[in-house]
Amino acid sequence: WEDTGRQMEKQDLVRRRLAEAAAAANRTALQNSIFQAREHILSTALTEFCPNAECGVAFFDFTGCCALNCQNCDCPFCFWCHAAAATSLENHIHVASCPARPAEQEAGYYANDVEIAAHVKKRASERLR
Repeated sequence: WEDTGRQMEKQDLVRRRLAEAAAAANRTALQNSIFQAREHILSTALTEFCPNAECGVAFFDFTGCCALNCQNCDCPFCFWCHAAAATSLENHIHVASCPARPAEQEAGYYANDVEIAAHVKKRASERLR
């Protein structure tokens, strides 16, 4: 009878340890899920990309003219709305009157670092909604 009691205690101990291991594995899976979600947000919502579907290379910094060209595929596109253009001239014409350009932004092709940073932040915020 005593051996049976010990066996039951050992079985209970094994069950508890298995349950603890499963809980730890679940925590790890949850932590991995959170990490993956964070990486997805950083890599999609907080990063700007070339609008060319065949390219999609991320770009991080630029100064001055908002008529951009992808450094990877040379696709001309508008910084304000990310519309791709067929030519650089077509892109410049679009940028000068882009409806996505902030109302307080002076007409033309150029934006300063503060205006660029504010627009990047605004676009990221819109993508996170």
